[in-house]
Amino acid sequence: MAQKDSRGVAQDEHQSFIEWCIRTAVFVVFYAGQSAMINLSQFLGLLLYPFSKALYHDYIQQTQKCFGMLLVAITQFFAPSVFVVTTDESAKDFVKKDWKNGRLFLNVPERIILIANHQGMQFFQFIFLKRSWVADKDHLEKTMRDLAKSMKPLWLLIFPEGTLISECTRKTSQKFAEKAGLVDHKHLLLPRSTGLLFCMKELQESVDYIYDMTIGFDGVRSGEFPEDRYTLRRIFFEGRYPANIHVHVRRYAIADIPKDESKFTEWLRQRWTEKDALMTEFYSKGRFTSIYDSPQIVKIQMRNITELAHIWYFMVPCVIVWYLVNTYSFGWAIPSV
Repeated sequence: MAQKDSRGVAQDEHQSFIEWCIRTAVFVVFYAGQSAMINLSQFLGLLLYPFSKALYHDYIQQTQKCFGMLLVAITQFFAPSVFVVTTDESAKDFVKKDWKNGRLFLNVPERIILIANHQGMQFFQFIFLKRSWVADKDHLEKTMRDLAKSMKPLWLLIFPEGTLISECTRKTSQKFAEKAGLVDHKHLLLPRSTGLLFCMKELQESVDYIYDMTIGFDGVRSGEFPEDRYTLRRIFFEGRYPANIHVHVRRYAIADIPKDESKFTEWLRQRWTEKDALMTEFYSKGRFTSIYDSPQIVKIQMRNITELAHIWYFMVPCVIVWYLVNTYSFGWAIPSV
């Protein structure tokens, strides 16, 4: 049973080497096995592409849904952190409760741009970039135009800082701030505006809002870096994870955001100055300020245990393919009498 220490780090006490081995083995088999099955099913889905692109994309969306369920499942079973959601007035209805079943849900439009200060995906249409605008512009332009034409639900997640915050990247950000005559941040990296501005312009006809999330973790103090304290090994193998993940949400109407490059850059830097102040508050109080009497607590868990079946059903086509390959490679299988 995980216990929370004075810094808000949940950890399994007195975990023996044998328990560590069992936990690690179960995680690897469960996560890696299911990921491999889902990825193999994606390759099988390519058979649909020549006949119906729409059917192919619907099929890939189902694999994406299953992968999302898998991520929720491993979090629920191996690192059951809790989201502590706060907002300002602009996003006061971000989290709502379904009074029929008591569950919380996110009350957002189907198509949004999401920016944050935290950090098989080819099939999911993730946009892989080289962090060079000259090299990335054509690829990003084509992708944005395709997304603009499609009216399917879309969450475009962007990290304007471009990378994770660490001791090395903080020094790089500080040097750039000094060279450019900018005020450096204490807890964040300086944001890059080019990519976000481009995406916003391309999608402004079908996307109305940008949601800004500022994220803080229990157990991380000012001057420390989350990636150093919470490695994948510590979280999933050793059972040491943040008991609470604090998320502060703000919302901005795209119609109200300047589209001129210099003005947008200044607008974005101002938002990051505010985010840095939010992080200062978080490290001081251990939480973000909420407009609610108390923050919204959102558990990371499946709606019911039967959702595990959705993850496993991708084993079916894999078993069928294995059977066909085995049969046609080695002759017809003759059942024993």
